[in-house]
Amino acid sequence: MVLRIARHFFQSFAHPESQDWLMAFRLAETGFPGREDAAISVALLRGVQALRCARRSTFVYFNPRCPGCSLKVSDCERQFIGTLRALRNGWTSAAHVHAMLICEGNETAPFLDAMSKLEAMMRRPDRL
Repeated sequence: MVLRIARHFFQSFAHPESQDWLMAFRLAETGFPGREDAAISVALLRGVQALRCARRSTFVYFNPRCPGCSLKVSDCERQFIGTLRALRNGWTSAAHVHAMLICEGNETAPFLDAMSKLEAMMRRPDRL
């Protein structure tokens, strides 16, 4: 679900006229019912924005509106989700490696901070 939502944010930045951020928030409502879906969406958006600030090259993602494409995962998307999974499992070193790769060796602290906050928000018992 996180990747599906993130793809709509990626799409919004790549093609602002699409206004796909609206779909991101709608997906969060259905994907995280009763779990402060708007707060989770904003936390995810912060991660995407931190990533955008760190990277110098284009982030490769699959179009969220393409049924066949959305079943695939790009290398960039894999690193993005890998960071979140590593944080969820407490694998700090692995999270740093994923972040370093996805941020292309640039500053990772803002991205890791945003993703850590997202992960903490998603794991809280009152939000599960």
